[in-house]
Amino acid sequence: MNKKLNRGELRILDICRDIELLNEQLYRHFAVLFSDDRELKALWTKTANEEANHAQQFELAIRAQK
Repeated sequence: MNKKLNRGELRILDICRDIELLNEQLYRHFAVLFSDDRELKALWTKTANEEANHAQQFELAIRAQK
């Protein structure tokens, strides 16, 4: 089945991507705040990277529809 998303559905994906990017920024900020604690910095950096990956997944889904 080759379903195309409508404009509203694509907009939701855009918003989801943007939220993931904002979360990434937040977690990178936490990584800086906790830069003196190697474990916490690693945790926040890993979490930020996961959010960036989620944003890329939404971007891929959006591009696949255009």
